[in-house]
Amino acid sequence: MKKALWVAVIVAIPALLIIGLQDEPLNARAKAWLADAPTESRAYDCLLGLGATPDQDGCAVGAAFRRSNRLLETDPPGGSAAPLMDQPLLCRYREAGCLRRQQASPAESRALLSRHAVLRQRYLHVLSLDDFAELTPATLEARFPPYSLLMAGARLQSLAVASGAEDADTLPGEIDRLRDLLARPHNLISKMTVVAILEEKSRLAALLVQTGRMPNPLPTPLAQDERNMDEAFKAEFRLMANLFLRQLQRDNESVGLYQRLWLRAGLRPRMTVNRLTPLYRHYMTQATLPPKHVRARLSRCPPRESGRG
Repeated sequence: MKKALWVAVIVAIPALLIIGLQDEPLNARAKAWLADAPTESRAYDCLLGLGATPDQDGCAVGAAFRRSNRLLETDPPGGSAAPLMDQPLLCRYREAGCLRRQQASPAESRALLSRHAVLRQRYLHVLSLDDFAELTPATLEARFPPYSLLMAGARLQSLAVASGAEDADTLPGEIDRLRDLLARPHNLISKMTVVAILEEKSRLAALLVQTGRMPNPLPTPLAQDERNMDEAFKAEFRLMANLFLRQLQRDNESVGLYQRLWLRAGLRPRMTVNRLTPLYRHYMTQATLPPKHVRARLSRCPPRESGRG
């Protein structure tokens, strides 16, 4: 009897270990989202090349940078846009004083626009393309495109309009192209970057209307495809899925067998990824709610208690 019991225990332990290490297959939605990543975009290549030197073809530089997978090793060319963004004339139109400063400094505005004419033209070229798709690799090591340079180019164009170097009538067309860009496949960061640029352009338009430099455009709410966050959340899902399916496994190859078995038993990577799909589906649904519904839900939330001390 005891012998049979020991035999049963010896057989059961490996069986339980095997069962405990079993992972489930990816569900259909996870497979579809992982396979849905865009692969080509000239506008994305031009975005990567915003910081190329003036004598280079920025789009060609960006395309070569992407195809060589250098985003996994180093930042795109051009460096930080922080010094340019700190220029007082490149303000955000949160108050009328921003526009007044720009209009009161024509010589300084012309000099700044002349020094950075290439960046402004490259920004406008990105807007002129209709194939933008976010192609940043879905891995934690990947560097991001130079969104700050895109924002700097947008503010340079705003300065050109505000100072009179560009006609104010060009602003509505620029806003339309930004709205087209907003409807393209993004990740969360690029989507929010375009939203921030649109917000600044709308403020500038309001100030120009108040000063009589342009007619009041008819307000047009964002369309469904412009508000849609599905592609942005799919991009975030692919990043998280890659973390569980590849990156954690690879990063733990150097640890011992015992630790790897515990990692496998505790995580079950494909099961974990499957559990993420309803969460991101929920986020996608919430993002499409009309603003009045969001406000109504927020009004029902209890007020936060202030912390002590």
